[in-house]
Amino acid sequence: MSDRRGKGSVLIVDDEESIRFAFHKHLTDLGYSVRAASSFDEALDLLNENRFEVIIIDIILRGASGMDLFRRIKEEGRKAAIIIITGAPNIDTATEAVRLGAYDYLLKPVKLEKLRAIVKKAIEEIRIKEERERYKSLIEGIFMNIDEGIIVVDENLRINELNAAGSRICGFRKEHIGRYISDIYPECQGRCLSALKTSMIEKKDIELYRVECRRSNPKKTVTIRFSPLVMEDDTFKGGMMVIHDETRLNDLEISSQQRGRLQNIIGSSKKMQEVYNLIEMLSDVDTTVLITGESGTGKELVAEAIHYSGSRRNRPLVKINCSALPETLIESELFGHIKGAFTGATTDRVGRLESANGGTLFLDEIGELSPRIQVKLLRFLQEKEFERLGETTPVRVDVRLLAATNRDLLKSVRAGMFREDLYFRLKVMEIHLPPLRERKDDIPALVDYFIGKMCKKFKREFLGVSDEVMRLFLEYDWPGNVRELENLLERLCLVAGEGYITTDCLPAELKEGKVSGGFLPDAGISRGSIIRAIEKSAGNKAMAARMLGISRRTLYRKMKELKIPLNAVSERWKKD
Repeated sequence: MSDRRGKGSVLIVDDEESIRFAFHKHLTDLGYSVRAASSFDEALDLLNENRFEVIIIDIILRGASGMDLFRRIKEEGRKAAIIIITGAPNIDTATEAVRLGAYDYLLKPVKLEKLRAIVKKAIEEIRIKEERERYKSLIEGIFMNIDEGIIVVDENLRINELNAAGSRICGFRKEHIGRYISDIYPECQGRCLSALKTSMIEKKDIELYRVECRRSNPKKTVTIRFSPLVMEDDTFKGGMMVIHDETRLNDLEISSQQRGRLQNIIGSSKKMQEVYNLIEMLSDVDTTVLITGESGTGKELVAEAIHYSGSRRNRPLVKINCSALPETLIESELFGHIKGAFTGATTDRVGRLESANGGTLFLDEIGELSPRIQVKLLRFLQEKEFERLGETTPVRVDVRLLAATNRDLLKSVRAGMFREDLYFRLKVMEIHLPPLRERKDDIPALVDYFIGKMCKKFKREFLGVSDEVMRLFLEYDWPGNVRELENLLERLCLVAGEGYITTDCLPAELKEGKVSGGFLPDAGISRGSIIRAIEKSAGNKAMAARMLGISRRTLYRKMKELKIPLNAVSERWKKD
């Protein structure tokens, strides 16, 4: 079959020779490729040998009607704009023409100027439609053939589309399209569904790095990227999962004992391999774990890795920072209270322990707990039950406890500041996170990870750090550990704009090689950034300090240096 594309191809079907001649000459003079037929059979012969973008059909023909030809064209699936012309219009033919999808319906006599305009518009529209269909076909081809699994859901979590890799990795099938994703495999661990819901609710990308899909047989290790589907006009259409099967790579790394990452923990050094092994060993063992290490080493990430790698992964992970709340509040936060338990207790409140039932409770900075709270926590660990404030009836829950501290708790025990019996209850197993200065081989990988994170956060293209910057990073002692490195890189990315981060962006202390604590974690923190952090944390100084990557003591020192009144920000926040 030939395709005389050019300006456009037109077939004229009319039994009146004068009309065929007039239309043919006019459109040919305009540059179109034009053929003409006087009957149904002659038109079919031309259609079998040629492809036409526009077909002009008179309703009355010899041998059969123009509507018969129109129906035949539609039955054969030919993609052409059909223009119906008639000298004897009636409601039945007009209605059927519309039903069959006629591009236009013209009454004789047809003015050539009008015909020219309609043909031109019809060819433009059909070519745009064909281009869209070609593009759609190309995208569908890519979609179905890429190695990553893709599953698309609507705003109600019904599956809209999935590709071959998605079917292979997750076990979904084409017949699952239109069904709720949660109904298909109710026995699935559900972590993917939880992350997908969070991504859609919070309108942000989420990544689950190298999680084990236990529903797969054999089990697979996958990295999954969850993204909300938001159109150009900001309308929300659902969510998408992009799944990369990393089973083979993960198996190779495990066999060589040189993993570069476990969930959101980055590092391939020997000390981090030991941490990874302990996490995996303890993930399915319902024992208390004490996570120790300096501030900024990633203790909370270890708690998350233990929880999400174990059998409680589908249940809540509830976190509480013991230094962020005064003693009067932390008891109520942990154990809950009943109405009237104290002044201001106007309703019953469920505590964090009860909220974590079936899951995990993570107590960060546990060394800050007062002796009275330590006693109540010890009782819970011994008896697996507690009492809400103002109530004597014990509440029994099934909660795994993970705790973290940057203190030497044994010293606190010897000093009489921490109960010895609680200490040994907590330290059934210990995971110690090394400071960054003891695993400097991991710095390049951490830099790459955080730079990638900043690219997404700031929507800019940061290429990395220069060799000289990396040399200085490797020489520096990092008293604030991984958190300090992340906060510094965030500030450097803001200063650098795009491209590579060079030594021009670095604080003077680091460039001058003062590596023995000369570069303070609070270097470059401005008065405005402190005020914004305190406002964002609703006046909570401990939370503001963590946002800034510094200790609470350093925050108070900086507030004093920069003449920020201790209560000024809080009062302003309260007024707002």
